[in-house]
Amino acid sequence: MNEIESTLIIANDISYLNTDTIEKIIALEKVGHYPISQGPFLSITDSYFDGLSPSWQKSGFSLRIRQSNLDTLITLKGPSQYLDNEITSKVEIERPWSPESLHEITDELKREDLQFKSAPSNVSSLDPHTALKMIGFRLIQTRLNDRRTKTILSPDGSSVVAEMAIDHVTYNNDTYPVKHNEIEIELKGSGNVSDLKNITGELTSLYPETLCPWRFGKLSTGMAIDYLHEKNKLEDLLFEDRSIKKTGYNALHEILSLVHEDTI
Repeated sequence: MNEIESTLIIANDISYLNTDTIEKIIALEKVGHYPISQGPFLSITDSYFDGLSPSWQKSGFSLRIRQSNLDTLITLKGPSQYLDNEITSKVEIERPWSPESLHEITDELKREDLQFKSAPSNVSSLDPHTALKMIGFRLIQTRLNDRRTKTILSPDGSSVVAEMAIDHVTYNNDTYPVKHNEIEIELKGSGNVSDLKNITGELTSLYPETLCPWRFGKLSTGMAIDYLHEKNKLEDLLFEDRSIKKTGYNALHEILSLVHEDTI
């Protein structure tokens, strides 16, 4: 299925303004004409893998193992397509972890001519990380995400049009953890792109000092953070709590725009 969403980062060089915006968005009961209801809180650990071949690394596909509360999921995401300056669409296959799910996803990768080893016969007894490494994938990123979700309804309250996630992400690098805060609005139910544009526009008009469109995914954002760390340019771009300043996002945007690593 296609995942259609917009992303806003929470970015100001004054720390308390960012915190204040997060608290206000969590408390929202309406955005524009769209009523909002509270959804569940999710504690998520995401681990991303890629293949070792150059063709995999150029493909724009990513493979993810997600531990969400008590659930373990395997997800394949395709390259992003831009429907608007701030709205992206990508193919996503997400299933509960099982040998059948791994088989379905590897079949899809074969259709894309991406190469890897055959799954071992005892895959059902292996943890997901071990299984993926055995068929030729490598772990490239781990991150934690404390996610608060909110359901957005149609103006008359009769149907669901989107889900809003307030994400507090920690890139789990051993020596330099970095915190990243963003808002994702994903189309659900009867929602359409016009709804998504309206909701995103209403949010940015409510908090113009702190909310900015962000066209890059969490995976590529984390890779750019790693690059800044390797160049010894990261620390001055962080607050004391290790969250990213607006100047930090400007630096990340410059890197990501150059390399076009905007697929995840």
